[in-house]
Amino acid sequence: MELSVKLAPDILFFIGSFPVTNTFFWSLFISLFLIIFTLFVRTRLKLIPGGLQNIVELLLESGYSFVKSIIGTEKKTQRIFPLVFTMFVFILTANLAAYIPGQSAITLARQEGPVSLFRAIMSDYSMVFVMTLITFLTTQIVSIIVHGPFRYFG
Repeated sequence: MELSVKLAPDILFFIGSFPVTNTFFWSLFISLFLIIFTLFVRTRLKLIPGGLQNIVELLLESGYSFVKSIIGTEKKTQRIFPLVFTMFVFILTANLAAYIPGQSAITLARQEGPVSLFRAIMSDYSMVFVMTLITFLTTQIVSIIVHGPFRYFG
């Protein structure tokens, strides 16, 4: 068997003219997992937290203090923290999911040969580019909103 390294993700199937790649499929799977996990934690919130709630609160509070220590003010932190923390959790989960054993064993049969259903999300440069673009644009927009257009351009 020949080992090949490809930069481009494999196309699994098409929805109309939209190609669904294995990295896109895996990112949808990870996103659904995170949404379900968040809803699960949210429905079980208590005044006196248990183990899972303690861990989630610790992550949120530590992340918020870290972002605030970098940004400086409470107002800016409240605006940018949801994006920063969401991206942190998504990237962390996506990178950790790459270590789940047996991912490459789940394949789709194609004429060219078997295609792996799952591929590491951050190995797709388009995902990294889109996340970078979102971060850049959001940071600029929040800066204009917080400082005003004249102070921003000045």
